[in-house]
Amino acid sequence: MKMVDEKNVTHIVPLGFHSKQIYRPIKEYGGNKLILLVSKASTKKEADKIEDTIKQAKEIGKMLDINLEIIEFERNYNMDERYEKLSRIFKREKSIVLNLTGGPKFDSLLLYSLGLKYTEKVKAIIYVRDDINEVITLPKIVFGTNITPFEREILLTIKKNKGINAKDLSKKLDKPFSQILRYLRRLEEKNLIKTIKDGQARLVYLKAPLL
Repeated sequence: MKMVDEKNVTHIVPLGFHSKQIYRPIKEYGGNKLILLVSKASTKKEADKIEDTIKQAKEIGKMLDINLEIIEFERNYNMDERYEKLSRIFKREKSIVLNLTGGPKFDSLLLYSLGLKYTEKVKAIIYVRDDINEVITLPKIVFGTNITPFEREILLTIKKNKGINAKDLSKKLDKPFSQILRYLRRLEEKNLIKTIKDGQARLVYLKAPLL
């Protein structure tokens, strides 16, 4: 069950050397923009590979009718500089899918940490498994600083009562049904819960581990 508005999604992708790692997630989640993170090459062979992958990414952009932005990094390990540059991207984009399949591992780690910081903007964190031909959704860990005390209480109640519906949730928390529905919508927008329709009722489950 994807919680992504396909009309306004930015895919952030550290450059790897396989274009299908770019194509599959965009095709599956939708999107209108692709940001490709590129570390400068240290050898001509690597430069040729990067150039070829960028060319393929441009073709994918044209084919899927999405905008392509290329952001280049110096080939160094200045994590503070990279973190600040990546932070600016997260601040300006409205809805993000993080693709951690390719590129340097430290870029993936930085992106994952930023994904936890800007959890309300990040709709999915994914990894493409070539061996099983599948896009894997990685968990977003929820920290208390990202949610209000009452939202945390709701999440804890859902954790203890998997598949609870909104009516029973309002009884357990002793809150009006309309208020619970309002909070559930917020938590769903934050991509922290999912609801599954069961007849007239909607059953509620956590989407991420709660710490």
